Amino acid sequence: MAEFKYKPYYAFNGASRADPFRDHLEKEEVERNLRLFFDEIGYYFEGGQCMIERDDDGVLSITTDLAEPECDERVKRCLNGLDLFATKIHGR
Repeated sequence: MAEFKYKPYYAFNGASRADPFRDHLEKEEVERNLRLFFDEIGYYFEGGQCMIERDDDGVLSITTDLAEPECDERVKRCLNGLDLFATKIHGR
């Protein structure tokens, strides 16, 4: 099994072609979405062997038997639904 780490964050760079009505989130909305991310990410990994942990710095660690691209895609789907991004952490 491999371990992958992600640090979720919010960034507003304006509307985009993919989301032309994207609007800036208030601080409370960002905090809510970050909480929801950590609450919901497990649903994206149901049905497989997976262990999900969060450290005190807000870094998400996923230990899974999935290939890295599949793990990245599942995290991305969860992030996109909450208007968030993540930095992938290597070698920590």
